[in-house]
Amino acid sequence: MEHSAKNLSDAIQWDHKASINKFVLMPAFWAIPVLIWSLIVALSLFHNLTQIEKFTLETAANKGRFIFSMVEDVRLWNARHGGVYVETTDKSPSNPYLKDPQKDIVTTKGRKLTKLNPAYMTRQIAGVIKENSDTLIHLTSLNPINPGNVADEWEKRALKSFEETAKERFEFIEFADVQSFRYMAPLMTANACLDCHEHQGYQVGDVRGGISVSFNATSYMSAQDQQIQNQIILHASIWALLCSLTLMGLKRLRHQLTLLIDVNKRQEEIVHLRTQDLREESRKRHETQAQFRRFIDASAEGIVALDTDGVCTFANPKAASLFKLPSTQDILGKDFHHVSGHHIHPLRPSQKEDCAIVQCFQDGKEHYSDNEFFKKSDGASFPVEYFASPVYEQDKLIGAIVTFVDVTDRKQRESELNKLSKAVTHSPATTLITDKKGRIEYVNKRFCEVTGYSEEEVIGKTPRLLKSGHTAPEVYKDIWNTLLQGDEWHGELLNRKKDGTLFWEECLISPITDTFGEVTHFVAVNRDITDFKVEMDEAWRQANFDQLTKLPNRSLLEDRLENAVSLALREKRSLALLFIDLDGFKQVNDTYGHDAGDHVLQITAKRLQEHIRQSDTAARLGGDEFVVILHEPASIEGVENVAHKIINELSKETTFKEDKMAVSASIGIALMPRDTSNANELLRFADVAMYGAKQDGKNGFCHYDRFTRMPTSQD
Repeated sequence: MEHSAKNLSDAIQWDHKASINKFVLMPAFWAIPVLIWSLIVALSLFHNLTQIEKFTLETAANKGRFIFSMVEDVRLWNARHGGVYVETTDKSPSNPYLKDPQKDIVTTKGRKLTKLNPAYMTRQIAGVIKENSDTLIHLTSLNPINPGNVADEWEKRALKSFEETAKERFEFIEFADVQSFRYMAPLMTANACLDCHEHQGYQVGDVRGGISVSFNATSYMSAQDQQIQNQIILHASIWALLCSLTLMGLKRLRHQLTLLIDVNKRQEEIVHLRTQDLREESRKRHETQAQFRRFIDASAEGIVALDTDGVCTFANPKAASLFKLPSTQDILGKDFHHVSGHHIHPLRPSQKEDCAIVQCFQDGKEHYSDNEFFKKSDGASFPVEYFASPVYEQDKLIGAIVTFVDVTDRKQRESELNKLSKAVTHSPATTLITDKKGRIEYVNKRFCEVTGYSEEEVIGKTPRLLKSGHTAPEVYKDIWNTLLQGDEWHGELLNRKKDGTLFWEECLISPITDTFGEVTHFVAVNRDITDFKVEMDEAWRQANFDQLTKLPNRSLLEDRLENAVSLALREKRSLALLFIDLDGFKQVNDTYGHDAGDHVLQITAKRLQEHIRQSDTAARLGGDEFVVILHEPASIEGVENVAHKIINELSKETTFKEDKMAVSASIGIALMPRDTSNANELLRFADVAMYGAKQDGKNGFCHYDRFTRMPTSQD
C-alpha cells in the first residue's frame, strides 16, 4: 500500500516537471494553439476569398469575351462582303464618314440604299443591344474617323496597352454611377479592313482600335458578397469549434493532472483528518447523549423503556410526575402495568394479558390509543394518550418505548365541543360555516331541511347558490365589508330554495378569528321568517288597503298625497285631486241590499283603476267616496277629460244577480298649485268642489276655483 502510494507520488512528481504538463497546467500557454488555429483558418479564408474573386472576375470576363467575339464575327462577315446595303431611313442614314463613291445607290425600282461598312454596322448593333439590355458596346480608336468613336480614359489606357503586349483588358469599376464590368479587346487590321482604313496608314496586323463591352455587375458582386459572407461564417464556425475543442481538451487534461497532483496531499491529510474526526465524533456523541438525556428529562411527555417482561428499565421525571411518584426510582425495575394501573374503562381495571402495551413487545407491533386510562399513586384515574413502539436490536425484539401524556383538559374540551356540535346539528336555526373565501365547510340538518339541498350538494360551494336575484348587490357588498372588518352582520335576505321557492331569512353572520386575530372562517345562523314576513305584509295591507275594493284606504291615501305634494313642490310640478261621490248609491243599497251595494263599490274601484295611469292613485275614503290623485297632468283640459271618462264609465249599468242597476258620479277637482300647495287643504277643497257638482245637478264635475272666483256681497 505504502509502496503503491510512493510510486503514484513519484509519477505525479515526474509528470509535474514535464514540459508538456507545464504547458497544460498553465492556461496562459493555451493561447498558442488558439493562435495556430487562427493563422491556419485565416490563411484558408484568404485563399478561398481570393478564389471567389478570381472566379467572379473570370465569369464576367467570359461574358465580355463572348459578346466581343460575336461582334467581331459580324464585322468580319461584313468586311468579307465589302459592306451591305440597306434602305436609307432616319435610323440608317448615309454614313458621312465612309469614303466610298458607291456608298449610296438607287435601285432600278427607285429605292435608295446606303452601305453599312463594319464600323457602321457595329454602331447599329450596339444601339439595338442597348435598347434591349444593360450592355453597352462601344467601337473606339485612338485615331477614329468618326468623332463619336472617341475613347474615354479607361478605353485609352486599354488601347495603349494593346499597342504594347496586352491581348485584352477587363475589371469591375464604377461606370455611369453603377457598379459595372468593363471588357475590351483590340481590333487587328486585316486585308478586308484596308479599303476603309488604308488612308490612315494602317497595315495588316496593326491595332487600329478596339471594342469595349460594359454591363451592370450588381448581380455578380451580390453573388460574390454572399459567397464571401458564407466563407467568413464557415471559417469563423470552424475556428470557434477548433478553439473550443482544443480549450475543452486542455481544460479536461489540466483537471485530471490537478487531481493526480492532489492525490498525494490528500492521502497524507486523510489520516490526520480521520484521527481528528474520530476524536470529534466521540466528543459529540457524548454531548449528544447528554443533550438527548436533557431533552428527555425536560419532555412534556412521560417516557418509559420496557424490557420484554414489561419491567421498566428507564423513566424520565415527567413519567414519575404524571403518576405522582417522588422519583423515577419508584418506577425502575417494576412491572409497568402494575405501576400504571392501565385500564380501558375508568371504573374497571384491565388484566395484564389484555394490556395493549404488553402486547406491543409480544407481537412487535406499534400501538396507539387516546381513549384509555392510567392510575396515579393516589388511585385517581386520568385519561391518557400513549404510543407504544417496539425496539429491535439486530432484528431481535428487546422491548418497547412508551410515551404518554395526561389528556384530561383535552377530553373536557372535546366534551364541550361535542355538546356544542350536537346543539348546532339539532338547532332549529339553519347554520353554515365557510372558509375565508366563502366556500362552505359545514351545514347542519336544519339547513338541509329548509333549503332542500343535501350536505354533499353544498360542501365546497359558496352561499351564492341560495341567491334569488331579488337582493341588491349593494347588500352583499355591505355584508363582505362588515365581515372583513371583523364585525358581525345582521339583516334579512330573500333567498331561493333548491326547488326555486323564495323564502325570507333573518341572518346573523359572524367572523371566526384565530389566536392572531386573523379571520379564518365565517359562521351564519339564519332563521326562516317567511311566515312572519307574510303575516306582516298582510297586516300592513289590512291597515292600508280597503278590504272590499282592494284600493288604498284613507290612511295610505293621506301618506301618498303628502309624498305627491312634496315631490311636486320639490320638482315644481302640478298635481290634481279628484274627489268622487256616487250618486244614487243609497237607493241601490235600499233597493237591492248591501251585497248589491258592495258589488257596485267593487265595480267602481275596478273602473277607476282602468281609466287612470299606473303612476296615479285611486283610493276609497269610505262609504261611496273615492279619491283619485293625478300626477303631473298635462293641462286642466286633460284633468277634465279624465273626469269625463270616469263619469261616463261609472254611469254604465251593472248587473248583480240578474238585477240591473246604475249610479252616477259627482266629482270635485282641486289643483296644485292653482288652489293650494297643502295636502290637507287640497283634499278638503276637492270635497267642497264635489258638493258644488252635487248642487249643479250631479253626474258632473266642479272646480274648486269656482268658489274662489264667486262675487262677494260688496260687488
